[in-house]
Amino acid sequence: MVLRHRKKKNDNRTHGHGDSARPRGAGNRGGRGRAGMGKKAQHKKFLLLKEEKIKIRIKNKGPGAITLSKLDREIDIFVKKGFAEKVKDNYIFYASKANYEKVLGNGRLTHKIEIRAKKFSKNAKIKITEAGSKFVSSD
Repeated sequence: MVLRHRKKKNDNRTHGHGDSARPRGAGNRGGRGRAGMGKKAQHKKFLLLKEEKIKIRIKNKGPGAITLSKLDREIDIFVKKGFAEKVKDNYIFYASKANYEKVLGNGRLTHKIEIRAKKFSKNAKIKITEAGSKFVSSD
């Protein structure tokens, strides 16, 4: 009588998922449907919105701050948009029209600009006067 050797079956019980428990259940997939999309799960919302091709509107958080370097660099753009006006060689910038509340002192001014804003940092006031420009606090 011929004795047949039993061939060992390759371990195929996980089907490429490693641990036998890993591919099972909703917990491995991050929940069912839109679960876990609460206050702090913004990353999951963006993934779903990307899949559904829905545009998301980011809320404007209100007035912000502008630096002197950005103001100096983009003063001509502000004039075109109506946030500033050019008077001879000088500019007048209205921060409230451009939705800025505060002027920060990062950078330097190369243009003569009269800046009208609610708040100014100490450094901004020093740099504005050194550049020969004016700052006007408005409420």
